[in-house]
Order: sequence, then C-alpha cells, then structure tokens
Amino acid sequence: MSNQPTRAEVLDAYRSLPPRQGEPAADLSRDVIACGDESVREAALALGRDLGRPVVDVDVASGWLSQTPTPAPTSVLLMAGRHTLVAETVREWVTSATRHEVPVGFVLAADPAEAEFQASKITLGHARVPAGADVLIDAVNGVCGPPDDLKVARPERLGAILDAPWRLLAISGHSDLGHMGLGSLVLCGATGPERVDGRLLSDGCDPSVDHCRCTTKLLRTAVPTVGLRAAVVALMGCGSFDLAVGEHPTTNSMCASALNGWALAAVGTLGQFNADFDAVGVLAAHVAEGLSLGEAVQRLNRAHRIPTGYGVALAGDPALRFPARTPARLADSGAAVVGDDAGDRLQTPDEALDLYQVMIARSRTVERARHALQAVAENGLDEDLEDSLERLGRGCEQVQSAAWDGIGRIRGASDMETWRMSDGVTARLERAVRRWDEAFAATAMLAVGNDVYAALHTFLRLDDARAEGACARCGSRIQVFEYDDPDSAGGQRVAAECWLCGPMRESAGTGPVLAITASGLHAPGDVVRPALSVRGTSGEPDGTGHLAVILNDRVTDRVLATFHAECTLADLPEPMLTIPEDTHSDLHVLWAVWVGQVTVTFAGTRLGVVRTVEQA
Repeated sequence: MSNQPTRAEVLDAYRSLPPRQGEPAADLSRDVIACGDESVREAALALGRDLGRPVVDVDVASGWLSQTPTPAPTSVLLMAGRHTLVAETVREWVTSATRHEVPVGFVLAADPAEAEFQASKITLGHARVPAGADVLIDAVNGVCGPPDDLKVARPERLGAILDAPWRLLAISGHSDLGHMGLGSLVLCGATGPERVDGRLLSDGCDPSVDHCRCTTKLLRTAVPTVGLRAAVVALMGCGSFDLAVGEHPTTNSMCASALNGWALAAVGTLGQFNADFDAVGVLAAHVAEGLSLGEAVQRLNRAHRIPTGYGVALAGDPALRFPARTPARLADSGAAVVGDDAGDRLQTPDEALDLYQVMIARSRTVERARHALQAVAENGLDEDLEDSLERLGRGCEQVQSAAWDGIGRIRGASDMETWRMSDGVTARLERAVRRWDEAFAATAMLAVGNDVYAALHTFLRLDDARAEGACARCGSRIQVFEYDDPDSAGGQRVAAECWLCGPMRESAGTGPVLAITASGLHAPGDVVRPALSVRGTSGEPDGTGHLAVILNDRVTDRVLATFHAECTLADLPEPMLTIPEDTHSDLHVLWAVWVGQVTVTFAGTRLGVVRTVEQA
C-alpha cells in the first residue's frame, strides 16, 4: 500500500519540470500571506520574498479578513500550525472569504519542516508547468476519465488513473475518518501508524505494513492518498477537508496525506457534501479555463448549496493558476454564473428544451426494453445479467434526472432572453447518456440476441405488418413489423425477421439501420470477421457510441464470443470473434447492437459452424 515519496524526491521532480514561458509575470503584490503562527513565520517570510508578496501577522481568531484595509487583497494565504487551528476557525475564514469575495487558502503544517516543504512546492508551482492532463473520478455515479470522455469506473480504469501523473485529479465519493470509498478501491489518508488522542490503534491503518482498517471483501485495495501523483488533488466528500484540529479524532487525514506527497494543493469540503452537485466536473472546467485555484474554489462555494452553510476549502495557494486549456468564456454582462458549461452557454432555451424532451422520451422507451429483459433474466436465474440490468436502470434514472433538472431550470428562468444554464446541466446529461450507452452494450454481451430483439418493442403497439423481399442468406420471406409508442410522439420502431434465420434488424423508425452478414461455413477455432453496414444516418449526429457483436449458441443460448468497441456509425470497425473449440455444428445466432445517444439499433443473422469428424 505504501508508496510515499520523500520530500527531496517531490521537490526534485518539480524542479525538473519545464519553466513557464510566454506568460507575463504575475503581479502578486496584492496576494497577501497571512502568518497566524510563530512556528511557520520563517517559511511564510521566505515564500513572500520568493514570490514578491506581502506578509502580515494575524490573529486567526480575530476576524482579520473582515478588517483588511481598502483596497482588499486579491487573495489571502493563511499559514498556521495544523495542530493549533481548530476546525470551526477554518469554517469562519471560509465563510468570511465567501462573504467578502476574497479567495482564501490554507497552509496548515504539522511542524516548521513541513511548512518549509509546502512553501517550496508553492514557489515551484508558480515557476513550473505541471505535467499531465486533468481527470475525474465520480464514485457517486460510477464514472471516471477525462472531463470530456467519462467511462464506467471499472477497477482497472480506476487503478490506472490513480497510478498516473495528472495536473488535476478530482475525486468525489463517500468519505469518513480519513478514507474515501471508490467502488472496489478505498483511498487511505494514513501517512504513519494511526493514532486516536495520541494512543496507537492496534488495528489502525499503517502504510509501513500495508494495512488499512477500511479494506473489506468488497473494498479489497487501499490506495494511499500520499502517493497520488497530481499537482492538485480534489477530494469531494463529506468532511474531506480534515486538516484542522477537531474535525476527526484520528491522525488519518486525506488532505494532509496528499500534501505530504506530490500535491501542490488539495481541495476538500467542510461538513456535508451535496452528491447531486457535479463538483468535480465544475472544478475541472474552472481550472481548465485558467482561473486561479482560489477563484475556482470560490465559484464552487457560490454554487454548492448545503444545509450546514459550510462549503469547499482550499489547502494551498489561492493565487496559483495553470495555463488555460479551453477557450475563455464570453464575458457576462451581469453577475458571474457558476458552473456554466460551453455546451449550455451556446444553446437557446428552445434547443435545450428539445434535447431534454428527446432524451426523456428515448429513456422511457429503452427502460421498457430493460424491464422486458429483466423478466427474462429472472426466469433464467441469470444473476450476472440481473446485476447488469440493475446498473442499466440506475443509468436511465440519471439520464432522466439530468433532463428533468434542465427542464425545470428553463421553466423557472425569469428572463428567457438572457437565459443561461448553470451547473453544467447539459454536460451532466451528456455524461449520463454516455454511461447509459456503455452500460447497455455491456448488458447486451451477457444477453441472448432474440431476447434483446424482442425487448426493444415488447411494450409497443403493433401498427403494421407486411412481407418485404427475401432473405439474402437463405432466400426465405422477410416479414416487417412497425410498432408505435402510444406515450411518445415519433416513437416508432421497425423490426424485420426472416422466417428461417430469425431476427434481422430492429431500429427506431427514423434510423439508423444496422446490418450484419457472415458468409460461408466455419469450424470451431476459426476467427470470424462479420461485415457491418449502416444506412439512414443522415439525421444522426456523428457522435461516438458503442458497438457490441455477440455469437449465441442456437440451442443453449450460451454466449460463445463477443466483440466490443467504441466507434461512430461512419467508422464502424471490423469485428473479430473466435469460435470456441467446443462449439457444436449448427446455424448459431450472430447479432450486433450499436448504442448511441440512448438509441439502440439491432442487427442479426446466422453463422454456420460445422464440426467435422477430424475435429471431433
């Protein structure tokens, strides 16, 4: 569990980074360093000299921030001893800073050596360009990845993210007593043997012996926060800003652990955290925009509404900023809008309303299909498929929740001419849609093709049935069925099946229509490369979706082989499936689904497999 770097290793790593070039020198003359403890005074003075910033002595309990002279400081960095500043005082400073619109950050050091270490990292942070991109882990909704390409948070993806270097690593999840659960992983805030009230715990966390008391059968792997290789670590969970005295009885501290490692700064919450607020996504957008860390956290506090009135706190320099990686937002003539997303800003209310209503209608249609598959899974006692369908149901709820939230905000807007969506609602909807698309593809690879085909229109009304040509594989008659969703305007679906080969295609009435073919006879062990084609895509956006190709045993319905890829309809890959050696001779069911924007299109055919005497 332990991978704690030495302080010399951390400082050497930052010194080796490329210097900032092409940027005007930052004027930090109004970014005040407030020294609240004699033990950190020397480090505070050295930091002030290095960065050209004023250093003042303050009484941390006297409300100094509200008594500052005019003009007010651009930001305030409070440096104090970690064990002398109580949690309630931190809350008062954050509340006062929010009220006076002055970004504030904290350096709360355990001793003078740690204060010097933190000050040295801050100095290097202003002079160097941190390596890596920005990445999110949203354990509440089960996704992770770059802000514009979130995927299902599988254990291997989480492990890869937590091992890699990043500029910003923003994590949200359930946190308690110096730990944060991330599905199958748990972040541990221990940097040494765990103590409570000075007493060593017999079963406490101890990274030196790779022990974390929060590991269980489900949370099998403990990842020490001190080893996270990110310049900024954001830990968005209840009470995750755990640096001050009185916040937790244990010596474990996720923020302190991160700051004792690679992190220049850590962001955490004071008190409760509203899990419905996309804090990690909003923070990533502000940092990518080029805002200082203090301004980014200040905007989070304006947007984050919780009953306690407490909010988000920064352990680090509020004046530190990184080069922008996205175009700056257009200036707003009125008050700043927190959490605004580029996609939201460019949409009119009518365009956004259309999008939300379409997604609600589509999610209702596919939810009916999920219920049909759920009944099949329960009858077949397929626990893996049942679990996957439950995850799919949660994904559908997230799509509908985001869409209804957007509709409510539009209808509640007082001025439709200057309407702008806050809190990145459209971005939240897009992430939920991507998660649902991936979840459906994963579910399909556990299911039976004929069941998926039928489920897509089971609860719809049959409007028309007709014969339409002959099957290209066997020459039998093709029957086409048109279905209508009585609860959704424009909710038609079209299905076609061959009298001999079975289901051939199933799609929305407006397309796209997918087709799959596989010619010839094949033997067990062969690699099959079926051909895919698509038509009716003129009205579809050229977005990325998920393709799943599955081979089912015709008799037992067993899944023999699968193929999965992320792709667009304009650039479908060539699937490759290996026929298992124990496959018996038959016309097995070969089928595919492409899922994008909560739209499913199905294609099916038969694959001839022949086991000869020599192979038996």
